[in-house]
Amino acid sequence: MDAHEEFVVALINERRDVTLDEMVERLSVERQVKISRSALGAWLRGRGWTLKKTAHALEQDRPDVLKRRRAWFDGQLDLDPEKLIFIDER
Repeated sequence: MDAHEEFVVALINERRDVTLDEMVERLSVERQVKISRSALGAWLRGRGWTLKKTAHALEQDRPDVLKRRRAWFDGQLDLDPEKLIFIDER
């Protein structure tokens, strides 16, 4: 994997929310490198990279998405809590 480090770093820099599965696929298709998801994760961790998903989607900071999110939140202010129904899917 060391020979492909620049490629992997470029994948991460290209899209900060890239997944291990996506990197494994791109390595296979574009570099003909066969590596498992867990092996790639271990290799990245060995170099100080940690790729963790967060509850914060990157696109929610885009101006167009932010505008729609604010409009949606503003529309929730007049909800009547007495009319809300919660469903437990156990």
